Amino acid sequence: MINKVTSFDRSICNLIGPEILEAIKPVAEKYGLKVTQKGGTYATYKWTTKFELVAPEGAAENDSKTARMFGAKFDVGFEFRDKGQTYRVTGFNPKRPKNDIELIRVSDGALLKCNHSYPNKFVVEWSTAGKNGGDIV
Repeated sequence: MINKVTSFDRSICNLIGPEILEAIKPVAEKYGLKVTQKGGTYATYKWTTKFELVAPEGAAENDSKTARMFGAKFDVGFEFRDKGQTYRVTGFNPKRPKNDIELIRVSDGALLKCNHSYPNKFVVEWSTAGKNGGDIV
């Protein structure tokens, strides 16, 4: 256990980061916000990190509208299965056009990014589903 930090390196940042995140969470939850740590940089005597606070209900609705304008056929919260894994869409970032969709792999909680065309492949089109006697699953 470290009593006093005199310089920063990767191991120190990885040790302190989760503790700071846990200290911030009660304040965020008090106001209905979700908080995550979003990377950072360090030098010998300085560590800069970023914490992201999101209003989940407003963000999901806004992200869904924005994603549809860019061609997504699904809303935030959409879940799909591919190659035995279940994925859930958690957000949309129009400033990142190549990988504009944020996903979580449900089995292990891994945060992933992809283009909106990937989840679009798993959306059932009601206008075309069930043609030729096929069942909608």
